[in-house]
Amino acid sequence: MRTCAAGDCFRPATQGELCAGHAKRKYRHQPVAGPLAEVGRTPWQRLVDAALKYADADSDEAFARASAVLRKAAQAYVSSRARR
Repeated sequence: MRTCAAGDCFRPATQGELCAGHAKRKYRHQPVAGPLAEVGRTPWQRLVDAALKYADADSDEAFARASAVLRKAAQAYVSSRARR
């Protein structure tokens, strides 16, 4: 079975040389390089990952991006808890 030709992606190639996610990016004229979003992660897992990236930010640009991602992850987590 062939794997996706996009960078570090190890998903099976289903659309020519690309996996379904990277093929969709190409179809939408978006950059094919880069990781795809992980699916199936809980809001808590996304919040923890965002907090770790925030703590590891080493430049102003990385800090600003990590701060925005952390804020969105925290809002999603609070929203998921409110639905219970």
